[in-house]
Parts: sequence; C-alpha cells; structure tokens
Amino acid sequence: MFIANKKFILINLAILILSQSAYSNFEWFKNLPFVDKPMHFLGGVLAVSLLLYFFEKRPDLFSLPENKSVSLIIIVSFAALIGLLWEFYEYSVEYYFFRLSGVTVLDMALGDTLGDLFFDLLGGFAAGIFRRAGYEPNQI
Repeated sequence: MFIANKKFILINLAILILSQSAYSNFEWFKNLPFVDKPMHFLGGVLAVSLLLYFFEKRPDLFSLPENKSVSLIIIVSFAALIGLLWEFYEYSVEYYFFRLSGVTVLDMALGDTLGDLFFDLLGGFAAGIFRRAGYEPNQI
C-alpha cells in the first residue's frame, strides 16, 4: 500500500520540511493567510502514513484489514491527536518565544486553529479512505 510505503513517507516529510522552511524564511504567514492549510493536510496524511506503517510492521497488535470501520476511526483519531499536539506546539512557540519578547508572528486566533485542525483531520480521513479502499496509484 503506497500510503504506508517508506518512499511515500519520506517524500511527504521532505515536502513538509521544505514547505515549513519556506513558510518561515519568506514570511508567507504574513502575506498568504491560508498557505499553511495544505501543509496541515499533508501533516494529517503523514501522521496516518506513519501509523499504518507501524501497524503493517506489527500485524500482531491489530489487524487493519479485518477491522476496516474501526481502523478508519483509529486513523482519523490519530490524525486529530497529532494535529492537536501540533497546535499546542504552535501556541507554545508563539507564547513563550515571541509574545513574551513583544513580537507576534503566528495568528493564534480560534478560527485559524480550527481551520488547521480541520485540514489535519481531512488529510487523515483522505489517507484512511485511500487505505480502506485499497487504492494504489498504478490502478488508474
């Protein structure tokens, strides 16, 4: 399955690292308010990819193919957990490193946080649906 493939995981991780670097270095957060949404979507996909990779390597823990509905719930929940932890990280960085020094960098509004979590969930859900359907890119 391509979602839990090492190559897919590494490419997704590289895209996220390069995007985050460009996002920070070129200060896209100031000029492009929604540029981080695709990054959150890919973050949800990456979280699910890592979870699926783990369960494929350890099928004795939980059988994903036998429990498709439960698997989708676990997959989306994991994406939500990782997204929530990331939002706590963003808040901590904003509060402790920037706000205390009098600089505001990130938009810590509730709407931005909920939008970020939505795209984390959407990415996790999309990866879970592809996995559940047994989608492979070479089947098109």
